[in-house]
Amino acid sequence: SVCNLNKDDIIIYSSENNILIENIPLQSTIKVYDVNGRMIHTNINNTSRYKIQIPTNHIFFIQIITSHSNKTFKILL
Repeated sequence: SVCNLNKDDIIIYSSENNILIENIPLQSTIKVYDVNGRMIHTNINNTSRYKIQIPTNHIFFIQIITSHSNKTFKILL
């Protein structure tokens, strides 16, 4: 479960072989790195939701860069 979410919080979760990101500010840059620091995906987002198909059984770091912040999240698929 998820507690104490603000309406502006970015939500990241996995489903099967996908990373799903919701509530992303428009024109955000999304970068995905593997555990070795290699960038495996990058995109400038034009919607508030985004889906990335990624191989399972790995740890990934997701960086979301907006005009006001730079946040990094860790996810295990």
